[in-house]
Amino acid sequence: MKGFSIITCTYNPDKQLLNRLCTSLSALEKCNYNFEVIIVDNNSQLPIADLPRIHQLKTALSNTRVVNEGKPGLTHARIRGVEEAQYEWIIFFDDDNEPAKDYLVKAEELISNYPTVGCWGPGNIAVEFLGNTSAFASGKKELFQQRTMEDTVIDNVRWGQNAYPYGTGMIVLQTILQEYIKQVRTGNYTMSDRVGKSLISGGDIQILLTGIKMGYYAGSSHLLRLHHLIKSEKTRYKKMLQLVFMLSASAIKTYNQVFPDEPHSVRPVSNRDVLKIAYGQMRMHLFRRPVKELVYETTRRMGELQAHVIASPKNRPPRLLDLYHKMISD
Repeated sequence: MKGFSIITCTYNPDKQLLNRLCTSLSALEKCNYNFEVIIVDNNSQLPIADLPRIHQLKTALSNTRVVNEGKPGLTHARIRGVEEAQYEWIIFFDDDNEPAKDYLVKAEELISNYPTVGCWGPGNIAVEFLGNTSAFASGKKELFQQRTMEDTVIDNVRWGQNAYPYGTGMIVLQTILQEYIKQVRTGNYTMSDRVGKSLISGGDIQILLTGIKMGYYAGSSHLLRLHHLIKSEKTRYKKMLQLVFMLSASAIKTYNQVFPDEPHSVRPVSNRDVLKIAYGQMRMHLFRRPVKELVYETTRRMGELQAHVIASPKNRPPRLLDLYHKMISD
């Protein structure tokens, strides 16, 4: 059925952020498509359905409902939301998102003008830090998906397109998600999104690449705008190191599971590879680059090595890489 099913998956949400999301959902301008709001409670300690702000949202938008998913993890919560959805297009808003009031209007416009596109995302994501934030974090907003585009860009290549959408505010055809769910349940896709404190995040990319594999294009547009609200604890330096490491470490296996017939090559990783990166970064220190910046870049490069380890069951992490991973994880 033509329309939008807005799905928000949440677990013990911050009430301030959830309130802002609910306010923005209530303010969404109506378009020619029908829409519904599905909030998936993924085992919150205080049931989401009991929160006063959710009752207010349901009063403002009678097409809002709360469903429960007992299996922990964003992937399971998303699947439950998709199974509940009745409309052709799914929009994923996290509980720390604040979409512009014309989000649905612009989404409908893009869908009409670009019928070959099966996955859309916002080209303008403004990261807003809540609470005290370091100058270093303020200079790394791209880690939290900030982007500023001036046009609409689509493509269907398999790898390396900076214009492809992030998970934040992603708009996806139901048919693509049904194929994605099928691959998850058959065990072909295992790079699930966040579970507990784990920062592994391959689900967004596998959804997008599944659409590419099915023959659709994917794109991002300056017409789609939202705020991404980031609490200060997520901007702690060590937390940022963990995030950039896992984003790099997930890449190869995430891709290879979608395209097993044309995988990216995987190679063994040795202690020598780790030492080469460390030595290169030490040399950069001679040029007086800030230490935090050097460690951040080193961590990203170590994550790229870890990607080869994760992508092949035959690979084992060398001792030095394993120690580095444990050091930033503790």
